[in-house]
Amino acid sequence: MSFPSPTTFGKIATLAGLVGILAGCNGGTTPAAGIGKVNQNAYGLSQAVTFANWPPAAGAVPAVSSFDISFIDPSVNQYYVADRNNAGVSVINTQTLTFVTTAAAGKFQGYKPNGPGNSPATNAGPNGLVPIGNGIVFAGDGDSTLKVVNVNTGALLQTQPAVNPYTGAALPATCGAPGTPTTGAGNQRLDEMAYDPADGIVLAINDAACPPFGTFYSTTAPYAAVGSIAYTTANGGAEQPTWDPTQKQFIQPLPTTIANPNGEVDLVDPHSFLVTKVFGLPSNC
Repeated sequence: MSFPSPTTFGKIATLAGLVGILAGCNGGTTPAAGIGKVNQNAYGLSQAVTFANWPPAAGAVPAVSSFDISFIDPSVNQYYVADRNNAGVSVINTQTLTFVTTAAAGKFQGYKPNGPGNSPATNAGPNGLVPIGNGIVFAGDGDSTLKVVNVNTGALLQTQPAVNPYTGAALPATCGAPGTPTTGAGNQRLDEMAYDPADGIVLAINDAACPPFGTFYSTTAPYAAVGSIAYTTANGGAEQPTWDPTQKQFIQPLPTTIANPNGEVDLVDPHSFLVTKVFGLPSNC
């Protein structure tokens, strides 16, 4: 997610700015029939928290506020933000509502302006992230790597590559012409992810790769990949997975596939690394 400079939106480097933008989005949309709209005035601003290095110095690059997924770990009262401006994982204390630090600052790809070979949507970073406990946060980067960060010490503990398991023929139906399978950094951003604490596994998704795929990582050092899965029929990328402790399966949404053009939800087994059930959506939501 990226926004223009603070001169356009005001002090967008603060959580207050985020609240304002989200409230504006909520207030400025017309809901579909039967869908209620939350009154943004029902929620008051608690505290504005300014991130490090914001607003940027004159002439600094990037001159936008660029961030992606954020996640709260209530067990340690911390809020983590994939902060592309500082190319690290920024930490907010949710009790004192204060900025704490940017862990592994400068160790990620950071913001990537649109241009030859660059895009904030495909090869910037960090992107998706998830805490696994003891101050350890997994975060995806724009060069198709998983980075493991200790937010207590600020250290980058490990960098592990994503593993695209598909090595077959071109996939024009799912990746566009010529649909050549991607490899290495060509897999682009490692993005959204989910944590299975029962098995000590994180499923991390490369949604911009050909085909989109997921890599299963161990949550035990050195945090190596233990498996992978390719969504070879997905023709609209892949979205945020989640862990279901009742079924003991990952739940993976795919916006559109060859078999289910309205989208589908897959159950993915953390042991076999296979789809165990597919739920096709009857209408496009």
